[in-house]
Amino acid sequence: MDEYRSEENQTTPDPANRAMHEIAGVAHEGAGALQWRLEVYRNHWSSISPYFDNALGAVSLLPELEPDRLRIAPTDAEARGVELSARRTFGDHFNAWAMYALSSVTDDVNGQDVARSWDQKHAVSVGFAWTQRRTLRVRPLRVHSGWPETPVTVVPATASAPTYLLLGARNSANWGEYFKRRCAPSYTVPLPYSEVSLWLDGTNITNRMNGCCIDLNSTSFENTVQLTSNRIWSQRVVNAGFLWRVRRP
Repeated sequence: MDEYRSEENQTTPDPANRAMHEIAGVAHEGAGALQWRLEVYRNHWSSISPYFDNALGAVSLLPELEPDRLRIAPTDAEARGVELSARRTFGDHFNAWAMYALSSVTDDVNGQDVARSWDQKHAVSVGFAWTQRRTLRVRPLRVHSGWPETPVTVVPATASAPTYLLLGARNSANWGEYFKRRCAPSYTVPLPYSEVSLWLDGTNITNRMNGCCIDLNSTSFENTVQLTSNRIWSQRVVNAGFLWRVRRP
């Protein structure tokens, strides 16, 4: 790990982790229009330092302050997968690309393989670009399997016990598939000894609500706990700007 565990006041660095990385691949990058690459990899950590993670929310502004913070101490860890990517050129100004990955990343905790919070089994990304004076870059599809989720159940209050949360096995379930579209058109205006590029960048243009985390809201006067799906992945975001390039006369 490249950071100290502030949650337990760590003051001395951990010993170096030991890992073996194995990668094999084949690629076709000839003069033809189609280029592709296939890679297979396996990364095995025979020793790994403990780290902290959040059981209910993988994304947080201040994860160290959340009540679901957990200390993970794996015996070893492993990441493996297959990646296939391709790119094709259609004429002088148009090209398209696509990528597919099948992967997994797990920790060995108490003799069981537990998925890490960023594990995603399937991932697909496709896009195309038209490049001339006007440039249009579109990534019409980016989707991957839902990240791991820790099941949680609210046990109602009884006459002898208050409401409490019952956590299932860590990262034993999954959120729904993540889906996002992006469009980034730009236009270049030539000027004497310079040029101005105007651009627009739209992320998640379909405004897909990709769930990722669970937010805890307590109402003590009712002695209950309400769970809500906290969809903190970015909603539709549109940025605009310009770039002015000056050339020597």
